[in-house]
Amino acid sequence: MIQTKRGLTLEVYSSGMTTIQDPRGELRWAEDLEFSTGYPGGDLEASFTVPRKVIAWWEINGAKRVIFRQGQKMIYEGYVGALDRLLDEQGQSIKVPCMGGWAHILMNRRWRKYWADNRIDESIWQYITDLTSHPGAEKMTIDRNKRIRFTPKNVAFSSSPAEAAGVRYTMPTGETIKRVTWSYDLQEGAQAWEIRLRDRTNSVTYGSITSSGTGTQDATISPAVQYLDFEFIPRANQTPASDGSIYGEFSNIIVYSETGAIDPTEVTKDIIGHFSDLNTDTGKVNSNTLSIVPFLAEWDELAADIVTRALSFGDASNNRWAAFLLNSENAQTPDGKPILGIQMYPVLTDYDLFLRLDETNISGQVQISQVFENIPNWIVVEYQDENGWTKWITPEDDATLKDTTSIDNYDQCDHLLKLDYSTSTVATANAKRFLAAYKDPQWNSSPINVIDYINKKKGNPIPTAQIRAGQRLKIENFIQDLSGTGLTMLITSTHYEDETGICGLTFGKPELPLLIMLNKK
Repeated sequence: MIQTKRGLTLEVYSSGMTTIQDPRGELRWAEDLEFSTGYPGGDLEASFTVPRKVIAWWEINGAKRVIFRQGQKMIYEGYVGALDRLLDEQGQSIKVPCMGGWAHILMNRRWRKYWADNRIDESIWQYITDLTSHPGAEKMTIDRNKRIRFTPKNVAFSSSPAEAAGVRYTMPTGETIKRVTWSYDLQEGAQAWEIRLRDRTNSVTYGSITSSGTGTQDATISPAVQYLDFEFIPRANQTPASDGSIYGEFSNIIVYSETGAIDPTEVTKDIIGHFSDLNTDTGKVNSNTLSIVPFLAEWDELAADIVTRALSFGDASNNRWAAFLLNSENAQTPDGKPILGIQMYPVLTDYDLFLRLDETNISGQVQISQVFENIPNWIVVEYQDENGWTKWITPEDDATLKDTTSIDNYDQCDHLLKLDYSTSTVATANAKRFLAAYKDPQWNSSPINVIDYINKKKGNPIPTAQIRAGQRLKIENFIQDLSGTGLTMLITSTHYEDETGICGLTFGKPELPLLIMLNKK
């Protein structure tokens, strides 16, 4: 453990709550401590340097956990990312770059998970060609035009054994189907046919329909299984007409891997439960009950991408939401693992910290800007429906996707918002959230460099090492905002250098994916 001139101490853990062995006390000589935080996200990159022989073995290797403290307060938590060996005329040393939990965990882990899947193409609901289980496979045609419709050919069908045809949905390995909802349409004319959802693993049938009609079904699958079949089955020996009047149809299909509501809160809690690198504490996962059905993740998405995309829809009131990691000591039961949380973006009608631009604890030039160009106030949202077809919703379809006041004040600026698989409801909600966030001019600033201390709302100063992204800063003697009582901005990133005691504060409302860009540097 070291203690810098500003009272910072350094701890390194081999795993969990076990500190590394440092028999020669080399960590006491660590210097040049610095670290950054981001919002959304949490702790980002950090580094420190230790004078030592570069060829000697050192227990600080691999992804060891690193903590910076100021007194008892943890101000940074990250993981060793590399050991940079330095040799020059001053001697030998090793610089230790670190990465925060967001980059180390959520940017390194992937999960193929279908929370709510409405796709119906051939790669998802695969036609069953096995004539042993489905002997009617060659006697059917199938239509996937926003539905899965079985139409029997004009050939003889036998009911014993039943010459059924079917399509099969299979969850990724390790996942199971827990619920299915769908609409049905059976037209059997004067003949006898059946449509159903079939669990062949356990010989269980769901939603059997045996007479002409339409309706909806909602089946809880118990026991949960990896695959299920939609089937069209003859119940008599018969030959259907060739005019397509006999058919069995399934539409509006959604397959769920969970039985609860699929919303940002559920997705976040599932991520916490799935990745063992995270603390199991869900106390920082605030309630956001906006339905984001359909929602699924493939292998090309990182865990950070998944939670970010779930939150990109905002909430029912079109508020922005953010994900973040808190340090491990905030958990109800600390185990050395960080805590994943989500929350609505902090409102700027209140503040956490304040300063005045004429104070002596500000270093260098400050530039504060309000941008009036390219203000998106007329939103077109593009998404893919269950067939993979591209759809658009514009303000001409839904007037709530434009803001007349913003257009009158700043002129019209069209913006195309692109989504993946979605529904018109979810796509519209996402566009409304985007419009609410960006229809007004955005404040941003060059980094404001604060030296040694900053004032909290109640007036007591705190060291600059304890400033974090996600806090709100009020500049008291800046009166150009709407309130006339000072400008309040959200701190979106910080960078602290212990050698100088300077913490650089950056502001603005970045796009949610910006966090991923920051961590890929």
